[in-house]
Amino acid sequence: MITTKKLPPTDTKGARITASGGGHRVTIPYPHEFNTFDAHLSAARIIANKMGWVTMTFSDSPNRKGFVFMNTTFTVPVNEP
Repeated sequence: MITTKKLPPTDTKGARITASGGGHRVTIPYPHEFNTFDAHLSAARIIANKMGWVTMTFSDSPNRKGFVFMNTTFTVPVNEP
């Protein structure tokens, strides 16, 4: 699982996106040319590539301050047969 969140600007740094998961962590400058989701996705993709993921799905993070990305190698039905 990869979690992302936006870090606010400080006196010395601009806004950033941080992503962490699988023992990896990356912080990138906030890509203002992207919408909110794509900004978080760009950071999550760096970690996903390091972990060898091919596909992933996402959800809002529980605290609503970022996103959670999950590997979608396997899927399970929502309802039992």
